[in-house]
Amino acid sequence: MKIAFTGASSTGKTTLAKAIEEKLLIKYINVDSRKIIDDLNHSNIDNLNEQEFLEFQKIWLSEKLINESSTDKFITDRTYIDAIAYMCNRNINNFELFNNYIKNMDVYDLIFYLPTGRIPFLDDGYRTKDEEANKNVDNLILELLEKNSIKYYKVDISDFASSLEYIVDIVGNADEK
Repeated sequence: MKIAFTGASSTGKTTLAKAIEEKLLIKYINVDSRKIIDDLNHSNIDNLNEQEFLEFQKIWLSEKLINESSTDKFITDRTYIDAIAYMCNRNINNFELFNNYIKNMDVYDLIFYLPTGRIPFLDDGYRTKDEEANKNVDNLILELLEKNSIKYYKVDISDFASSLEYIVDIVGNADEK
């Protein structure tokens, strides 16, 4: 079972992924975006220029492909669609990279979409603080999911315990099939 969360920044993807890991004993894997930003000598994703942002995305894709091909059962807190949405939000149109991202979406058995505004924004110093950009990324993620006919489950419950229960039920039902 390969499970992924998609959504803009600060929607609870990592928190829920780690809770699922603990509850269902499914390995949580991710690409450490903060480390990539640090390695590019920046402290915040908003500080990356277009070339650096594109380099960030290429490093992220490469690491994600390696991490996700190393196991057949995992949970992750970001999908390839997220990366496309963030690039589109910055008006970066690298169609070769987009096609690579889209074709890799079929690796996931279950995708959970967490909309912006579901929980309060948490400033960690790395993610964008631009609320308008977050809303735009959120809209782009939904548009990309729909346009590419990618099946997903919307988690618009603000209560953590209820969100976790909803996800666990869907995962359990999928495991039974």
